[in-house]
Amino acid sequence: MFSQIIKPGKTSPGPPEFKKNIVEIEFEGDGPLGIRFIKKDDKAVVGSITSNTVASEYFVEENMKVVGIEQYDCKFISYKDIMDLISSRWKIHSKIKIQFEKLPEDFNLDSNCPIFNFLKENDSEKYYTKFKNLGANTISDFEFIEYSDLQNMGIPKDLCKRLFENIKKISQVFSETDDV
Repeated sequence: MFSQIIKPGKTSPGPPEFKKNIVEIEFEGDGPLGIRFIKKDDKAVVGSITSNTVASEYFVEENMKVVGIEQYDCKFISYKDIMDLISSRWKIHSKIKIQFEKLPEDFNLDSNCPIFNFLKENDSEKYYTKFKNLGANTISDFEFIEYSDLQNMGIPKDLCKRLFENIKKISQVFSETDDV
């Protein structure tokens, strides 16, 4: 038996809705928890999920950072202390509540990437991978992006409109320049 608790409020089992990229999951079961964590900036981030373990029955993804355990805020807790807390709670209770923050897929992205910086300026950096998958490798590629492309990325309507307006402004600058 397991339950997934999503803040704010509760939802039915299945993929949780991310609110401000935070999801809380209450794991419960027998056997190993099955989450392999990696250390990034002295914080615990999900590296992989072992199949046929308790965690494999829940909606846990790679690249989710631990931000809370039970009532503890992990903001100022080291990776080692986070690991010790998870391990000891799981061994004693076979139950643990962990809060995760969903990190952008390109967590280690070079801050000099113009597409990422454009998206970050527009509070849209979490869509970076979708832009790359669309074939937008340089800012000049924005000329070929259509409104429907943004809709197909699952971008909310208001953000979609604002992004498209800014993309068109940038692509006009590129189309008005002459090659030398």
